[in-house]
Amino acid sequence: MKGYAQKKKDKKWSVGKTKVVVSPAVTEVKDENGILVREAKAETSMDVIKLAKKRYDPETGKAQADAEERMSVEQCVESVKSIDNQIAELTAQKEGWEALKADIEAL
Repeated sequence: MKGYAQKKKDKKWSVGKTKVVVSPAVTEVKDENGILVREAKAETSMDVIKLAKKRYDPETGKAQADAEERMSVEQCVESVKSIDNQIAELTAQKEGWEALKADIEAL
């Protein structure tokens, strides 16, 4: 993510983790005869990564509410992988152009 390290250093961007409950825990319920009416279920939750970006009013310079962007580790990993693939492709193209340039200069 372009500029992330500098903006983090300048305290304009920050990253944090929040637990989000997908489904709350359910307790077991039995009727008066001891027959199970509802099974117990554990809480289901997940961690959500939030990237907070400081915002300011361009006219007054006053701070506004942060803009928040949800992320996941998987999204971050996929972005890095995609950029690595782009770098490899561009490096291969550059090598081809350099070889062609060398051949042209050798004429």
